[in-house]
Amino acid sequence: MDDRIIMKIFQVDEIDLGMFAFLLDNAISIYVYEGEPKLGTIGLSIPGSDILPPSTMFISGIKNELMVRGMGERLSKMTEKMVLLSINVSNEGLFKGIWEFIYLQLKERM
Repeated sequence: MDDRIIMKIFQVDEIDLGMFAFLLDNAISIYVYEGEPKLGTIGLSIPGSDILPPSTMFISGIKNELMVRGMGERLSKMTEKMVLLSINVSNEGLFKGIWEFIYLQLKERM
């Protein structure tokens, strides 16, 4: 399989989650979901510049807004790429576990 495509099933706090990620030269697109694959809260994050901080524009949804903003801006700053992130999970308390999983998956490929 192409090294720029990631499809994984993982667990955080005994909850089954899935992730699809597509790594492009100038952007990363990540979809995280609980149970069956579903589009969730979607945000497009940009890394910012020397004088502007990273920022996120929301495309749809509000349920996982804090997770999408936090992870998207952190990833865009870390990679210096645009990040399109969709998260559809029932518990905001999964933030840390999801972040750690995404970070490890991307770290291996960058």
